[in-house]
Amino acid sequence: IMKIIRAIFECIGRFCIAAVFVIAGVQKIYGFEQTIGFMQAQGLQPMTELLAAGAIFVEIVIGLFFAFAYCKKWSAFILLLYLIPVTYFFHDFWNATDPAMREAQLMEFLKNLAIFGGLLCFISAPPAEKPKEKAKESSK
Repeated sequence: IMKIIRAIFECIGRFCIAAVFVIAGVQKIYGFEQTIGFMQAQGLQPMTELLAAGAIFVEIVIGLFFAFAYCKKWSAFILLLYLIPVTYFFHDFWNATDPAMREAQLMEFLKNLAIFGGLLCFISAPPAEKPKEKAKESSK
């Protein structure tokens, strides 16, 4: 029964983490011009459209891969790597001069840090024990 509960919790956890990425990617599609403007305001001037398209791809496609456990550890690793520059460039609370903006960016930074931690935990978790391997062990 514990294996079933663990599998259910893992599935729920994957969907919760993936939802953040997938919804953000869909929002980028619907607000593509605003996304481009925001990225340019953060200093990402060359190839902004390509960077935005790449962000949308990672957030939606890799987010869905992770949600549905397709290459789940690799998907988690790609999302983890994606978070590093995104968090640094777009949630740089240390550069905000307005106290309200500093607080908002700090919360976004911490949210990404928590997601990063969750992905690290997921990646570092041992692989699920396969029934065949257990049967071989018990027959020895």
